[in-house]
Amino acid sequence: MDYAFAWKNLERWSMPNDDIDPRSVRKALRDIFTMEDEPSASDEELRLFSAVYAIMTRRNWKWLAISQIAYPHGSLVDGCPTNASLKSRIGLSVAAYRDTKPPLEVIEAMQVRRWFLDLVSMCVPASERDRYPHLLNLVDSHAVNTDRPPSLTSSGVDCGAWCLANYFSHGMQMERSTAAVAHPVKPEMAIEEVRAAHEKAIEKIRDAIDTHSWRFRIQDAPASQDSLFSRILVHAAVNRHCLETWAYEKRLIEVTPILQQIFDEVGQVVKGSLDAAVSDVSTNGYVDYPTLARRTLPRSFASRNRALTNGVIERIGNQVDIVLASAYDDMFENEDQLNEFLVLNPDRARALLWIIFTWYYQNEKNEENKAMILNEDPRINKVKRPVISTRSKVITASQDISTLRRMVMTSVFSKQWERPDPDRLAMHARFNSDVRRLARSSLERSFKGASLAQLDAFAWGLDRRRFIELMKQAAVGTVIDTVAT
Repeated sequence: MDYAFAWKNLERWSMPNDDIDPRSVRKALRDIFTMEDEPSASDEELRLFSAVYAIMTRRNWKWLAISQIAYPHGSLVDGCPTNASLKSRIGLSVAAYRDTKPPLEVIEAMQVRRWFLDLVSMCVPASERDRYPHLLNLVDSHAVNTDRPPSLTSSGVDCGAWCLANYFSHGMQMERSTAAVAHPVKPEMAIEEVRAAHEKAIEKIRDAIDTHSWRFRIQDAPASQDSLFSRILVHAAVNRHCLETWAYEKRLIEVTPILQQIFDEVGQVVKGSLDAAVSDVSTNGYVDYPTLARRTLPRSFASRNRALTNGVIERIGNQVDIVLASAYDDMFENEDQLNEFLVLNPDRARALLWIIFTWYYQNEKNEENKAMILNEDPRINKVKRPVISTRSKVITASQDISTLRRMVMTSVFSKQWERPDPDRLAMHARFNSDVRRLARSSLERSFKGASLAQLDAFAWGLDRRRFIELMKQAAVGTVIDTVAT
């Protein structure tokens, strides 16, 4: 393969005296490909990638760690990767949720990611572009013949690939619904019965994923011999999606113990359904939610003794409204089950959120275990932030709202309304993690290491109309209409 075109493309950024340790370059490739050994590549491809590595290192020496491009093999062995983050989903512009209108601030991690993908795409051979434009366009801004630079308000040039990976992952997780119908969990079931139902459901989901036609399309198609750079683009896109699903798992792990504490306290007061507790504080259809919180969380109020002032009541009410409104947000359109609950059962959702947010407020200053959530706002350097306090602003950033949605989702679908029980809640959270882990594992096995020809076989097996909708949603470009049809 003659890469003279690639050297010419990179020469404006390359420097003659770039001195990069070859071991660092080889390790970077292993981490991108999630392999213990080096991926196959020609000598010239290795030299060319070394030049890309040098350009990126001069831009930001931490580029590989912050851009969600690498997915080291050790991550699959040791558990949750340290670089798993949801901040990339916010996009490059963070000015949208500011009261003022300063110049756009750019998230460095996503700028670095986009810069790397742009450089790599400059090294993709024309023969691969000509044969697989509908695939490379998902991860490559240069597949579209334009001089316009990537938009600063996009979430990265590989957003189309992200949407396709998410479509696959969501399809795998949808098997949960079928399994749940076959092995339902009911409020009156004992803990051991719940555990047995979850185990049977997981086995059914695993079998469905292992025998899914999507996987066989990739597995049965003959592999093509692709350039190192096309393979890097594919791996980088899959890595980003896998790391984000890991980040969701981190979030679930983070909030589950808090929710257990909340519903352990509620369960000490409420024996059975929360219906009676809500009825006791209702008059002519009006529910006194602050009183509901006081009656269901007596321990927190007694030990913390923080008054629900008018300002705090307004703050909690506003935050509840924002979570309920998220059911109509395009960001969460894949979470059909929770969205349907929020729309059809707003009173129940509001009551649960009032209990949860009030508990967070009462325990926010608990020195032993401060009630906070992981921060997803890239402008804030703090690892955690309060949910409700006398000074904090209402949470509006989509990723932090996602954390709040996880709270109500876990509470609702672990049947805490029907029967507050911290053990059942933890069991449900573990079941959700297992389902997500199965979907992620299937994505890794099916897409990482798949050649362009195999991914082509997968793409052509999709519903064409749905494929085009996904690409439009990802704002890949009008060229996709022609390519996909």
